[in-house]
Amino acid sequence: MQLGQEIGSKLRARRLQLGMTQEQLAYLSHTSVSQVGRIERGQGNYTIKSLEAMLQALSISLIGLWN
Repeated sequence: MQLGQEIGSKLRARRLQLGMTQEQLAYLSHTSVSQVGRIERGQGNYTIKSLEAMLQALSISLIGLWN
C-alpha cells in the first residue's frame, strides 16, 4: 500500500470511529466532499495544509493515526 492510500485509509477509519460523515468532515476542514473522498481513497494530490485541517477536524495528529 502506498503512503497516500495508507493515510487515506486511516483518516477514513478515524472519521467512521467518530461517527462523522464525509460531508461533516469536509465542512469542518473547509474542503469539498469530493476532496475528502479522493484523500480517503488515496487518489489525487493534496496539500499539507489540507491534511492538517482534516487531522484537526478529526482531533488527531498525524502520528496518532498510527497509534
